Amino acid sequence: MSDPEGTDQRDRYNEFSQWARANGVRLTPFFDTRECYSMQTGEKRTELVFPAICIAIYEGDELQTVAPHAAAETAESVNDCLDWLADRQTDESIQRTTLTAD
Repeated sequence: MSDPEGTDQRDRYNEFSQWARANGVRLTPFFDTRECYSMQTGEKRTELVFPAICIAIYEGDELQTVAPHAAAETAESVNDCLDWLADRQTDESIQRTTLTAD
């Protein structure tokens, strides 16, 4: 979380978190943090852990949804989101951006 090279991931996570709070849903347990310990340096650090696969849908610059996420007693999976996209009728062009977890 404090690594200066992880700013893009932290910014993305903060954007997702802000969307989740505004929409009354949770990103946990899909997105999480983990305490890590280096046996070489003895340092402890907090690492941000993304799910293996996630989807973020934007309309223009505005984030519309993130999958996976949880609400009350239900969860929206990546498959649920893909099904919704497949069923959606639109004439708009779709811009795809792929980010990988390194």
